[in-house]
Amino acid sequence: MIIGKNDKRDFIRMNVESEVSFSRPDSSETHYGKGIDLSATGMRFLTKTAVSIGETLDICVKPGVSITPPLEITMTIVRITETEDGQYDVAGLTKTNRD
Repeated sequence: MIIGKNDKRDFIRMNVESEVSFSRPDSSETHYGKGIDLSATGMRFLTKTAVSIGETLDICVKPGVSITPPLEITMTIVRITETEDGQYDVAGLTKTNRD
C-alpha cells in the first residue's frame, strides 16, 4: 500500500512489513525490528531496542522473497515514540550504502 500525497512529504511512503536488522557503526551487536514504511529519503520501524535521536544505525531490510537482495542503508534517527506495548517506533533519514 502506498500512503497518499495528502501530506507535505517530497516522496511517497510505501508500507514495508519486512524484518529489519540493525547495528551501531561502532558495534558488532545486531538488533532486530519490523519495518513499517520506507521512502526515498526515510524509513520507520518498530524495535524493542532503545535508541537515541541523532544516533546513526546501519540497517538491513530483508525482503519477503529470496530473489530480491536485502536493502542496506544508513539511517540517522530523527524521531522515537514509545508504543503502549513497550516497543520503540523509530523514524529517520536514510542513505543507501553502495560500493
